[in-house]
Amino acid sequence: MNIWLRQYSKVFYHNICYDSFGDNMVKVKVFDEDHEDDLSDAVNHFISDHPTIKVCDIKFSTSTCFMNDEQIYCFSALLIYMDSSESLG
Repeated sequence: MNIWLRQYSKVFYHNICYDSFGDNMVKVKVFDEDHEDDLSDAVNHFISDHPTIKVCDIKFSTSTCFMNDEQIYCFSALLIYMDSSESLG
């Protein structure tokens, strides 16, 4: 089953981040904020500041913990993208 998932993952990302010339590398950017609106703003700001990127996928995660009777939230996102301004060739 793990082999199938790895093969599926390769096909999934290949289809989303397809580059017909093969000269652009897939990159990632990690965002971590205390509030969900701040996370949205950070991701949107990054995308608008980099007009040459092609967003392949965004993974989102939330977590909570308690510290000194206070509940702490963590909102995270992994942005998977290609930058057409930076080619390998």
